[in-house]
Amino acid sequence: MAIVIADERDFVVEKEPLIQYLHKTLELGADHFEGRESLSFGKLSKQEWNNLFYKHLDQHLTQFGVPQA
Repeated sequence: MAIVIADERDFVVEKEPLIQYLHKTLELGADHFEGRESLSFGKLSKQEWNNLFYKHLDQHLTQFGVPQA
């Protein structure tokens, strides 16, 4: 299955929901994710969730050519 974005997107507008999601994740804290179940991978430790979040976000930022700070 492929997801195709067929129209133009404004990065400034699109990044705001991501930033809010990241703030919410920080508010919840690492312990919130300990033992939580992923639909794809089953129960994960907080370290596994951290790695998954990082790799997923990095993959998309790289995919769309977002420069690294």
